[in-house]
Amino acid sequence: MLSALLGLSAASVASSSGSGISFAVTQSFLDYARNATLPALEQVVPTLKLDNFSGDSASFQWSVSHIKIAEGVSCGLSLELQGNNTLAMSLNNLHLSLEADVHVREDIWPHPSFHGSVSGNADGSAVTALVSIGEDAGSGAATVALDSCEAHVSLHHLKIHGLSILDPVLDLVLSAIKRLFYHSIRKALCDKLILKKVVEGMLQPLLSSLTYVATLPLSKPFDGAAIDYHLSAAPRVVHPGPASSSTFL
Repeated sequence: MLSALLGLSAASVASSSGSGISFAVTQSFLDYARNATLPALEQVVPTLKLDNFSGDSASFQWSVSHIKIAEGVSCGLSLELQGNNTLAMSLNNLHLSLEADVHVREDIWPHPSFHGSVSGNADGSAVTALVSIGEDAGSGAATVALDSCEAHVSLHHLKIHGLSILDPVLDLVLSAIKRLFYHSIRKALCDKLILKKVVEGMLQPLLSSLTYVATLPLSKPFDGAAIDYHLSAAPRVVHPGPASSSTFL
């Protein structure tokens, strides 16, 4: 892992008041991380649990539950360094299909109830997140935190099925269901995918698992020598020559 990192990184003498060597993680390394991460993200999305929701319209009370994202999710992913110690993550051209259970109960006696389903897709949706890279003052380990996340959801072909004679009636309240679908999907993409799965579930455990010490294969009397690359400050974005941008550690 360290050899791959160094192979995709540029190194230069630190220009700050501190002495030593700074290793710059370049855009080439972020592109490598993107290609390695994208297949895992596409497999994680169908496992997200979307929040149920309910409402009432006209003389009907309705609820939508057991919302599922179908297999076969596809999307694009970009990772870019942006500003001081900030990583911009973008999921774009997201293609996913949705299905859920619908329960309807009429308020008027004798209160008949019906069960059906709702389906649709969110093709063309996108998620943009800013992740800050910092350092733990106690351990010197790198840390990550989600600064912001915004999901743009595009819902298409949302339809209700299986309610027989009520299908035309529920078409009148489909806009309300669609609005709450937007909220449920946005929350799942930002809170459950980017925050829980990516930042807290992938990036932070990876950084926490690193030893931040690399033993050097030297003979006596230098055997046992090692490079300690614990952080002494939060990373910063610089422009080392031809590279468009890099974060120096």
